[in-house]
Amino acid sequence: MFEILKKEGIISGEVFNSAKRLIFLRNLIAHEYYQIREEELIEMVELLEGVNDFVQKVKKI
Repeated sequence: MFEILKKEGIISGEVFNSAKRLIFLRNLIAHEYYQIREEELIEMVELLEGVNDFVQKVKKI
């Protein structure tokens, strides 16, 4: 979904990359591939804060 949104110019490359990284981190947690480190949790929180811009943009559409 995010690839299509980026291709259509609806989201920026930065939002796209953040979403990809969040999906990766979510999969690590959900599937318990390994123990997640504190640094990764902090990164996830920072990325989630950035996704707020995306959410606000979608609400306007």
